[in-house]
Amino acid sequence: MSLAARVAASRKAAEKEIANDPALKEAKMKRDLDNRQIAKRIMEARRMKDEAFPSDEIPELTELAYKVVAKSFHRYPELKGIKNEHVCNEIVKLVDINLPLTTTAKNIDQEFYWEDKCKS
Repeated sequence: MSLAARVAASRKAAEKEIANDPALKEAKMKRDLDNRQIAKRIMEARRMKDEAFPSDEIPELTELAYKVVAKSFHRYPELKGIKNEHVCNEIVKLVDINLPLTTTAKNIDQEFYWEDKCKS
């Protein structure tokens, strides 16, 4: 069976499953509606020569990465591998100030973090 035939069979099976399950059907309709709204917004923005999604609505990939690293700081607390001081500071700004001293004392040198931790 070719790849195209497998994809078509898989799509037909998914459509059959969606048709039999009202919850899945509703979720698909919502997703389709969301996609149409996004497309409509993009088309209107192009017509007006404007941005469809201003940069403050969608976070940058670096911001998402900072959040992930800060959120998992309790598991992987070492920041020694990060050479860029700005990146390190951005991560530390997002680290939870309620983490235990045994984790943070050895790994965070930024003064602003300790000021915030003492104030809380």
